[in-house]
Formats: sequence, C-alpha cells, structure tokens
Amino acid sequence: MAELSVSGYCNKPEAVTSKGGRAYSKFTLASKQKNGKNSDGSEKPATKVYYNVVDFVNSSPPEDGSYVTVKGWFKVQEYTNKEGVPGKSFEINAKELTVAPPFAGSGKPSVAKAKAASADPWDV
Repeated sequence: MAELSVSGYCNKPEAVTSKGGRAYSKFTLASKQKNGKNSDGSEKPATKVYYNVVDFVNSSPPEDGSYVTVKGWFKVQEYTNKEGVPGKSFEINAKELTVAPPFAGSGKPSVAKAKAASADPWDV
C-alpha cells in the first residue's frame, strides 16, 4: 500500500458501526487533479477524482461540504458493477484527518456564520 495526502470536499458522510460494535466514519472525498499542459502550452482541463475514505480514528464524520485533508493508506479496489462490467475505485484508509468549515457559498451552515450570530464575542 502507498501512503498519501489528499485534499478536497466531503460528500455523503456517514457514521457506521461495525458488526463487532466498533464505531467509524466513511465518506467520499472529491478532489481536483491537474492534468498538465497540451502540446501548445495551454493547460489541460482538471479532472475531478473521487476517493472512498474510511476513518477508523474518528467515529464522527466531517460535515457534508467541508474541505478535508486526509492522510492515510491508498488502495485500488476492483469491483464488478450491476451490469457485470469490471471497474476500479480509489480508497483511502485514513490515519489523520484535518477538517475546515464548509465553504460559505455551499448553502451549508458554517462555523463563521454561527459565531457571527452570537451576541457574545467571546462565545465559542
């Protein structure tokens, strides 16, 4: 397995309990991947890459839309879809997770908006 660090936006967060009773979280991480330059020197369009993240360290997942940096072990998982076509998914077993508040324009509540609404400036 390879160790890597990826940053992107959290999608479909879910708190899960294993059959053995262990709590963990999982979510999809959407990240932009630069594709380099064309032969004429212009930038190729970026590709959005999705990673399936499993986090056994934190039982509570980040908020949907949060900007997340995940450090952990990378694995390519092979599968067969409903139509019988083979495919591959990218998975990260997180060992470290850093979460920023959701982007203000995402329509999701953010920490900054909640603090601004408080009458007490020292309220955390």
